[in-house]
Amino acid sequence: MARTRADASIRHPRHERRGEARLPAVVATLTAIALYLLLPQRLLIAPRYVLPSLECLLLIPLIAINPKRRR
Repeated sequence: MARTRADASIRHPRHERRGEARLPAVVATLTAIALYLLLPQRLLIAPRYVLPSLECLLLIPLIAINPKRRR
């Protein structure tokens, strides 16, 4: 099973890796935002819209850079 350099440079299709899916991270972040907005006032550690707005700012690069898959 001797392999040459030319054979080693060709990758087998089984070894090709797909990028990671972004949808689960986006859905989890949106769920966290919604749950935080539904908390009663006495459980909040900051004004109601501070943390959700920060989380939305974190979502922007997650969605905008590559909306489907990251390679």
